[in-house]
Amino acid sequence: MPDELTMPSLREAMWSSSPNPNATLDDVLKAAASAGSVAGIAYTTAGAHAVTSVSDGKLHSSGGDVERAAIYELRLWEAGITNDREVFAHEWRWVNGSGSAEIIVHETSSNKESTPKFKPCWYRHNAYLQHGAALPGNPKTMTSIEVFTEQEYGNTVFVDELMTGKWG
Repeated sequence: MPDELTMPSLREAMWSSSPNPNATLDDVLKAAASAGSVAGIAYTTAGAHAVTSVSDGKLHSSGGDVERAAIYELRLWEAGITNDREVFAHEWRWVNGSGSAEIIVHETSSNKESTPKFKPCWYRHNAYLQHGAALPGNPKTMTSIEVFTEQEYGNTVFVDELMTGKWG
């Protein structure tokens, strides 16, 4: 009989989603660049690009700089967040013509807990095999945080997933 599949336990946290319908690509790049280590994915008219860093208003990938004029959707996240920080996940999203959103998940003991924009949530860690990863051995994975909230009648519902890892 196969081994029993078990999922990681849900843990309490706080989260916020702050939309900005007027945000430009420059606004998002400026906000993300101040975070330090950033990774992401840029969807362009020429295909998707794995973003490995952001600097001077440019998105860098393993294939070179991403052409900004071709980007129609962008997801950037703070990569490699360590356990000594109160933030578990931090992501910026931008869609051309629709603005942006900044999403943060942090521990419940944070001083941000009293800020109205932060709401209670549950989270768990997750990981995906990266494209092109060779098995067996030490495959490259992309880590993430799955976010759940409790609805009015007590149901726990999946609401979002924020990436947290670096491209291999």
